[in-house]
Amino acid sequence: MALQEYHSWGRPLDQYVASYARDKTTSRLPELDDTQRLSVGRKIVEQICLAAHDPAPSSGPVSVSDLYTVLSFSRSPAGYSLFSNPRLISGCISLMSRLPLSQSGRQAPFSYEYGYLCFRILTVALGMCILDRREGHFQLLMKDMATYADVEPIRCFSRHVRGVVAEHVNHSAAASAGRNFYSCILGWRHCSECPKMTELVSRSDASTLLGMIWDDDKQFMKAMLWTYSPGLSGLVYLLWNYVHYEQYLKDHPHPDRFMIPFVDVFFRCVLCSTPDQALALSIIRVWNFRASHIWKNAPVKVRSELADSRLMMQAYINQLNLGIVPTDDDDTSLPIEDIPDTLHFLHRHFVSGCEDLIPALISTTIQRCWVTFLNLSGRSSYLVELRGVFSWFRAFIGHLGQPTTTENVSHRYQVLTHTMDSDLVGLIGYVMLFINATSPSPKESEDSEKLLKECENVFIELSYLPPGRELEDYFIALGVGWWKVYWHLRHLARISGSRSNPSMFYSRCAHTWAAMRPSIDPEDLVTGTEYFTCSYGRCPDPKIPWGLEYVCEICLKRIYCSTLCHQRDREWGEVQQSGRARGTCVHPLR
Repeated sequence: MALQEYHSWGRPLDQYVASYARDKTTSRLPELDDTQRLSVGRKIVEQICLAAHDPAPSSGPVSVSDLYTVLSFSRSPAGYSLFSNPRLISGCISLMSRLPLSQSGRQAPFSYEYGYLCFRILTVALGMCILDRREGHFQLLMKDMATYADVEPIRCFSRHVRGVVAEHVNHSAAASAGRNFYSCILGWRHCSECPKMTELVSRSDASTLLGMIWDDDKQFMKAMLWTYSPGLSGLVYLLWNYVHYEQYLKDHPHPDRFMIPFVDVFFRCVLCSTPDQALALSIIRVWNFRASHIWKNAPVKVRSELADSRLMMQAYINQLNLGIVPTDDDDTSLPIEDIPDTLHFLHRHFVSGCEDLIPALISTTIQRCWVTFLNLSGRSSYLVELRGVFSWFRAFIGHLGQPTTTENVSHRYQVLTHTMDSDLVGLIGYVMLFINATSPSPKESEDSEKLLKECENVFIELSYLPPGRELEDYFIALGVGWWKVYWHLRHLARISGSRSNPSMFYSRCAHTWAAMRPSIDPEDLVTGTEYFTCSYGRCPDPKIPWGLEYVCEICLKRIYCSTLCHQRDREWGEVQQSGRARGTCVHPLR
């Protein structure tokens, strides 16, 4: 890149990202409320707007400094009025498209600061235009910015965008019965309930924007992840509506052609968005579920690179950590409903060299599942999502099978230790007791059965990982606690009646619980002798289920139901055999 061209496009990505971290771009700048400064900003905005129609405006080219000045107005409540301009969206897209192509001939707007600034301005402008089309919402935004003076303006804006986008997605889907979604707010396709609006973004601009992000997907991911870029749900909403509008029009031989690029861009936004956008993005994923099968069923032709795959996995782990210890009470990153599909996306992009990230990916996911389980409001579709999570665990573990290198052996061991340290066994036990055993719904019963089978499958995979007895040693360390859960499940099956649904369900749970342990054959527990007898002759309940017995540490023969019976037996034996040598058994004579 020539020096002159370098300066005109600003700094390259690796240099500019540090200047757009949260602590450097979000604090309020009251001086920007000045009328004179707002006038300067308005002139630059008009200059950007003209760029959409005039490649060489008389006012001169828009510089990096000009773009930075406009974006700075997002740090002042008064500055948001500058962004409420649909022409600004079109102008930014036009400017982004003029950046030099990459060496492979693809568009690369995020490779330089100029393209990043255009995108950030575009995101704010799109969000403000969406808010503007909801009557009274601009005033509500200004009121909230004034009321919550300790909250950064851009963060307040981002939350408002999230809320309005979530409402519009649900409206689009509900009004069209989940197919051929309406895009009332964008002015493309109106439902009968909404007034007709002018086109907010042209189809041509939306297509150009999606194409640029798709072409420059890896740099886009870096730019969004390494900077503070809130309000992405507005962008995703635009692209989602555009893709479905093209499907609806069917004016092209391949109306589904944009779905695969969109799904890829969508999950990249999920991985690098701020936590406050999770709700809106999750709703879009739900309504796009049927259409996304085009992506899921397509041959894997992703342009995977090691650095990109590693970055995505690290971004996923970071998003989960934000959900485990959220920074805000109402902003929880990456809800569990989105985790299986996100793992699917990561798996499609997985390449050799990412194996060392698998242990952290699995353990952090388990911790996130724990957080959701302990939060009563997050359990609505828990069983289905957990089954999907376990299925993708097995897929990632499968990457550690070959080749058998020293590094891979280490990664296998780490997967096992990380999984056990995250208490996957305990999570499964609690879930078994949480499942509704009396559900009349055949689907819920089927979901429960599939989850239990997946629990067995994931532990089969785990048992193959270490070279020795590490997994069995873990179960041994659990002691009688593991056995107590097993016998409790058997007890629940017994008291429910031999032919009832709950009885069969809890018997199935007990089978799964036993199957998770490598040294246990569930059939042996059912068909063999189930009880020992307590050696203390006066024990009130001498039946001891397998695994719950206490063995005399001296003779290693006599068995007790509890340490209390063991102690009482010793005391009674001491009375009868007071003259025996120390260190020998003092059990009572028979």
